[in-house]
Amino acid sequence: MTELLSVRNLRVTLDRSGGPLTIVDAVSFDVSAGRVFGLAGESGSGKTINALALLGLLPRGTRAHGTAWLVGVDL
Repeated sequence: MTELLSVRNLRVTLDRSGGPLTIVDAVSFDVSAGRVFGLAGESGSGKTINALALLGLLPRGTRAHGTAWLVGVDL
């Protein structure tokens, strides 16, 4: 199957006075054409931050690290 979205080692950190706080730590996944993909987890586990990072909509003071490819385009 062809991957529509490929995410590798996504890490999101929050800048704070005591040093960076890791919110999402080394998440990797692929979403293939014609497949259903779901991301499950407890409240506060980083599901929304994960999506916001991929969309480039992180709140001020947060940084995303890692790689993400959407249909061959580097996000």
